[in-house]
Amino acid sequence: MTESTEVGAVPFEVIPFPHAAKWRVLLKAARAATTGLGDQPSVARYEFTALKPMPYQLDGEVRSVPANTTVRIESAPLSPDRHRLSDPPPAAHPGAGGDQGRGMEH
Repeated sequence: MTESTEVGAVPFEVIPFPHAAKWRVLLKAARAATTGLGDQPSVARYEFTALKPMPYQLDGEVRSVPANTTVRIESAPLSPDRHRLSDPPPAAHPGAGGDQGRGMEH
């Protein structure tokens, strides 16, 4: 992180759209990947109520929340030893062995 980078919550985009057929979801994903979806609001926190049981995936594990559950998604602050994806990796240190100093996490 640079000195000008604030340590705090990292905003993310929330793009809600109604339930649709799989082909419509794929079409929207293709459009998002090619031409984009236009300006989307960035938030550090998003909250909604699941109207019926809803599966979700976290760290590769699928779980579920029951109906009428309030779900809150918050962006965690970056710690000083982590970098935003847009930050360049740390420069290699002369004389460092192995992968140290190349931006690889251990």
